[in-house]
This record gives sequence, C-alpha cells and structure tokens, in this order.
Amino acid sequence: MVARWSSSVFTILPILVASIVSVASVVIGGDAVLSLPDPLVPGARLNATITVNDPPAQVRRVEMPAVDGLTWGEPRSAGFQQTIINGVSSSTQRILIEVQAAREGRYTVPAITLHLVNKTTMATAPVTVTAAPGDNRLSGNGLVEARFEPEAVVPGEPAALVLKVATADRQPIEPGLKPPEGSISLGEMTKTEGTSTAADGREWNVVTFRWPLAFGKPGAYQAAGQQQIYTNVRQDLFGQLRGNPAQLPIKPARITVAELPEQGRPDDFAGLVGAITTDAKLERDRIALGEGVGLELTVSGRQIDLARQPRLDLPKGLTGQAKQGGDVTEPGRRIFRWQLWAEAPGTYQLPVFSFSWFDPASRTYRRSQTAPVTLTVLPGRSIGLNVAGRQLSGATAPTIAAPTTGPQLPLPWRGAAPARPGDGWALIAAAGSAAIALIAGSVLRFAGRSRPRPHRGRALKAAVASGGIDAIANAAAAFADATLEPAQRAAIDRLIAAADGARFGGAKLPAEAAAWAATVADVP
Repeated sequence: MVARWSSSVFTILPILVASIVSVASVVIGGDAVLSLPDPLVPGARLNATITVNDPPAQVRRVEMPAVDGLTWGEPRSAGFQQTIINGVSSSTQRILIEVQAAREGRYTVPAITLHLVNKTTMATAPVTVTAAPGDNRLSGNGLVEARFEPEAVVPGEPAALVLKVATADRQPIEPGLKPPEGSISLGEMTKTEGTSTAADGREWNVVTFRWPLAFGKPGAYQAAGQQQIYTNVRQDLFGQLRGNPAQLPIKPARITVAELPEQGRPDDFAGLVGAITTDAKLERDRIALGEGVGLELTVSGRQIDLARQPRLDLPKGLTGQAKQGGDVTEPGRRIFRWQLWAEAPGTYQLPVFSFSWFDPASRTYRRSQTAPVTLTVLPGRSIGLNVAGRQLSGATAPTIAAPTTGPQLPLPWRGAAPARPGDGWALIAAAGSAAIALIAGSVLRFAGRSRPRPHRGRALKAAVASGGIDAIANAAAAFADATLEPAQRAAIDRLIAAADGARFGGAKLPAEAAAWAATVADVP
C-alpha cells in the first residue's frame, strides 16, 4: 500500500535555546538532511529525521514524495535550537516522520521539499536505504564493537581505530578505549551518531568514534577496554538523564604492522610513507652581483619530521649556507632555507632536490623532486673606499673636487666690529620660533589624543574576510603585546602560521581562519 502526504499544513513550534555570546550576528546559509534507520525492518514503524541546518526561516510545511513500498506518517516537530557564538549565529530544526517498509529491498527516496514561513523552499538530497531483517545482535542493554581499518598496514600507512557503541536508550556516550601505545595520531577523533534496528523492530541509538592514526614501527598492536553505558535511562525534574551504570567488555581490536620491503628501497629513504610534494623557490630570480638571495625548499606530506635536510650542491660560481633557524617543521610540511651569493655574473641552474617515499597502495618506493630553478646574476659595481687616508688595494681612490667659491662678503674696515643683524630683530626671531614650536607641539599632542588605536579584533576580522594575506599577517601581528587567553593566543598563532604558509608556501588560507579570528573579535 502506498500512502502520500503532501498538502496538509503543519507549523513547527520552535523551542528556542539561545546561547548569546556576542550582540552582533551573521546568519550563514543552510541545508536539509534526511536520515533513515539502517536498515528499515519490513513491517516496523520507525522514525526518520529531517535535520535543517541554518534555515533562512522556520519550516511551515513538509511535502513528502510517494515511494512504492514505503508508508509515511505525519511529520511532527522535534525542536528548534539556535546559538550565537562569537558573533556567528547557527540554528538547527529537527522534524520526525514515521516510515514503514512493506517488504525487503532497496528504496530510493527522492528529494523532500520543505516550505518555509518566508515563502521560500528547501529540499533534501535523494537517499537510498535498504529494508532487511533487523540486527539480531541488538539485544539486552547495549552492544560494543571495536576494529581497525584496515587490519594490516606498514609503518606510516594511515589506518583508523573504530569503536561503535549501540544502546537501547538514548544517552551520552564516552569512549571506553583509546589508541594503543606506539600509534601516531593523524588527526582529531571524530564522533557520529545514528540509529540501527533490532530484529524485533526496535530502534537503537548508535555512536561511532573514529581515530585516524599510523604506526612508526612494525609489530602487532591491539586496543581493548570496558565500555560504560547506562540502563533504565530516565529524565529527572531538571531535564537531566539519569540511569544505572553498567560495564560492557570490548573485544580487542587487532592490527598487524608489517616491515617495509627491502626490495627497491632507495639509499636515501628516510621512512616517509605516503605521497610527498616538494617545491623550491628563490626570493628573487634576478639579482645584482654582490647581493644575496634566499632559497627556500618546502616538503609536504605525513610524518614530515622524518625528512632530512638535503645536501646543497651548487654550481661553480655560487656559494651558500643554511640560514640560522631556517629549518622549520610545521604540521604537514617542513621548510629548509639557505642564503646564496654569486662570485661572478651569469645564469646559474640550481640543483634539483629529490625525496624518496613509500607508496602503501602499490607497495613500492617512489620519488618526488622539485622543478628546475634558475638564478640570473647581473653585473654589479665595485666602489673603492678610503679609510684613515689610506687607499684600499685594487681600488681607485675617488677624487673629491674642491667646492666652488661663492660670493664673498667685503672685509670690515680695520678696527671695526663685524657687521651683524640688530639685537632687537634677533630677539623677535627667537620669540617667533618658540611660539611656532609651542603651537606645533600642542597640535601634535592633540592629534595623538584624538586618534585612537585601531580595534585589533575588528581589524583582524575584516582582514580575514577580505582574504588579503598581507593584511591578515599585519593584523595578527598587532596582537603581539595583547593580553590573551590561551585559546585566543593559540588562534593568533594559527593565523600567523597560515598567513606565512600562504605567502611562502603557496598554501590556501584554511577555512577555519574566520573562526580563529572570531575568538579575538572583542579584543580592542
């Protein structure tokens, strides 16, 4: 039987939960996402959820499509939540709809149209779902599973530790295990929430934790522990969830880290696993003889701290040395810097830098190298100097011409005093100069008081919004003497590093830049 619900009017009554941190707010664009239980159990009435993130207006009506074999219930509100953090407003509206599958198989749900109170519409993306018997492992109070993906890797190859916790009652879940000793984190742990269906048609809540990681040494590793959940979960008078704690054993997850193959291993292999990119560039590609120029080599990839500084084999006529503090390691990249000088004019081909790395996909060693870089040195001029009256060897002492004799005043008569301006005029001139200096000083002090210091927080926010890398770097540098919280100082450091990466490494400005700037938006 097919049921279609499309034209009745329903209004979402919002439950507003606002956390106001800043007065000003900026509303960002939104989307709508349909979530269906996986799998749908034939004959069981389950809840589908439409989550509307940052809608331009609240949802007034939901237009459900007809799908052969699926029966939809009446949409109902599950709440509206709005938060304003550091001047950025976000909101979430949830709508629940019962769905029932008539038979097993795969169903494709077309876009669902949402009609908003401002007479505009939004739509969900099409979703494909499977209807099958429920998971017969979902019984009792909970189910815990842990695994590595994949279960066999080589040192440096990315993997993931996955923990999935399913509970009969919705409740907060904290992971009961952590990555094993010897693992290397490749990013932050992520947490996702969803649902699954038991064999009896009951809907279970599923929380999945995922740790991206790698291993530096061969061997066998495992992760195990005890997962705490709560039974008989209920809500108290204050809206807090209460329950009886229970411990569920976690079957150990195991992973094998094999040795890197000896066959084909280059002599310069330093342990880098995964694709490596390299880039070499000069501060300027044309200089005059006698000038110095900076050379910068950037190597990007994973475990980049293993990259070794390459030997600098310069062509004849060029000399160079590593810059003090020029070896910099940042997340995802390492930078080497040298200073070069030329002994004679000409065109110089700089060396090509090469790094070897292991490709986990093909289980072979590969190599990345920089593109050729050319330096042009133009003829300069050598100027001889004369120190303490003694000429430097090999230089011609400059000839200094005698000053041209200008007009001469007539000598005074013998026995007469030299002519000079009248003393009265001198006093008047001195008084006038003092008055002018006094007025100028007053004007400058007044101007200094009337010109307030630019607001650093707003200046940084505007610079990030404009996308100008130099403007961002200058605005962030203005916080050097500011008194900041640790999180704010960390945000400024990230912005400075991102600006440097964009200016010197060609990287794009991270999407999080606006959020970093927002943490100091109120700092004057």
